[in-house]
Amino acid sequence: CLWVTKDQGLLMEKRVAYGEFIHYIDSQIGRLLAFLKDRGLWEHTTILFSADHGDLLGDHGLMQKGPFPYRGQLDVPLILANQPLVPTGRSDALAGNLDIPRTVLAVAGDARPLGVSRSLIQLARGEEASLRQANYSEFCDSIKTVEDGRWRFSYFPFTGKRMLFDRRADPDEQENLAGRGE
Repeated sequence: CLWVTKDQGLLMEKRVAYGEFIHYIDSQIGRLLAFLKDRGLWEHTTILFSADHGDLLGDHGLMQKGPFPYRGQLDVPLILANQPLVPTGRSDALAGNLDIPRTVLAVAGDARPLGVSRSLIQLARGEEASLRQANYSEFCDSIKTVEDGRWRFSYFPFTGKRMLFDRRADPDEQENLAGRGE
């Protein structure tokens, strides 16, 4: 079901099931980390974790994934951990899954450039040459999105519809500013 059912009980069941699935994934990751530590491999292991998309789970009246510009779908985890060259904490640098290949090569000691892929190590350290000004994404040919950390603009080529959100002033993406002349 792409649209949210009017049955709030069913919606809550889906959210609970999703939360349980996340808990299951977390426990499996915990098992993997324990294995690495038990085998003495932890000190020589860099952890890189991500996902390809989120699930709206009723946000904006939508379920699952699709051609939508909302953070519930687009803001997915991208975690680089247990890497001695990365400072502890969270980085606000613009990054995406396209940065995974360059990061893997950097961990392996290869410093050569790789297209538009950036090393998360350099991004987390704030190294100026690595910083990106914008992220681009698309869902099939249905939606094209660009964001710069504050603003998220999406264009739907088949309909001409546009959506613009100020993610600082409107973090829940409720007010579409596109076409308002602002």
